[in-house]
Amino acid sequence: MNAMNNLKIFLLKNYGSIQNVGDELRLNEATIRSWYDYRPRNMMKYLPEISKQCDATFAEIVAEVMEREKELNN
Repeated sequence: MNAMNNLKIFLLKNYGSIQNVGDELRLNEATIRSWYDYRPRNMMKYLPEISKQCDATFAEIVAEVMEREKELNN
């Protein structure tokens, strides 16, 4: 699954690349890809870090995660 989706766009917009997301959160790229391809709720484990790094509210990030989960379940 390599198509663009709201969660992937959010991460790319705020970090520039998936590698940068991994570097900033100290995770491998496969973990990041799994968030937007299969398991978006796992991203919420890093909510405080992502919020601080992206200057986004928890609510904004949760909305992105829930929208992606909804897409995956349809």
